[in-house]
Amino acid sequence: MISKRLLSLAKYVEGENIADIGTDHGFVPVFLRENTKIKKIIATDISKASLEKSIELAKIKNIKDIDFRVGDGIKILEKNEVDTIIIAGMGGILISKILEESSEIAKNVRLILQPMQASEELRTYLCERGFEIIDEEVIFEDKRYFEIIVAKYDGKIRKLKKYENFLPLKALEKKKEEAINFVKFKIEKNLKIMENLKGNTKKPLIRYMELKGENNYFKEVINDKSKRNN
Repeated sequence: MISKRLLSLAKYVEGENIADIGTDHGFVPVFLRENTKIKKIIATDISKASLEKSIELAKIKNIKDIDFRVGDGIKILEKNEVDTIIIAGMGGILISKILEESSEIAKNVRLILQPMQASEELRTYLCERGFEIIDEEVIFEDKRYFEIIVAKYDGKIRKLKKYENFLPLKALEKKKEEAINFVKFKIEKNLKIMENLKGNTKKPLIRYMELKGENNYFKEVINDKSKRNN
C-alpha cells in the first residue's frame, strides 16, 4: 500500500511522460504504472544499490516498462523528454542545487517537489529563478509534517515578503486542516526554542526576536484564513 505522502505526490502528476528523481524504493513509479495510462515513466537514483530496490519491486509487480537509470539529479534526462519531474525525500537546498544544475530541463517541465527540510530555501530559490508556485499541500503522516510544492517556470521573478517563504501559502488558501495545524506546530516549536533562549546573552536575544517575528507573522496568516472562512 502506497503511503499518504507518496499518493499525494502522484495525484499532482500531469502529462504523458514523467521522471521520479531519487526514486529509492520506486513506490511512486510503480503506483503510476499500475493506476494510470502514462506512456513513459523514468525512475532514477544516484545509487545503483538504491535503484536495485526499485527494480526488484517492479519485478515483484510484474512491471516491465519502467525506464530505470542510475544518474545524478536530472542531468540524466534529455531536454523535453518528460512533462513532469518528481523530486521527493531530499533537503530543499539539495533540490535547489539539482534544479540549478539542469535549469534548461527544469524550465520545461512541471515540478512536484517534496523537501524533507529547508522548504523555505527551496521556495526562495523557485521564486527568485522565475518559477511560479502553482500549488502546495501539507501531509501529516508518521507523526510528522511533509510539504509538497508544485511549480512551473514562467520567467517571472518574485520577491517574497519577509517570512512568506516559511509557509505553504497555497495550501493555506485552500483552508486545509493539515496546513493550518502545520502552522500551529511551527508556532509551538518556536515558542519552545524561545523559552530556552530567555535570559541568555545578546546573540540568543537576536535569535529570540527573529522567532518572535516569525510567530507574529504565522499568527496573522492563521487569523486571516479564519476570517475568510467565516
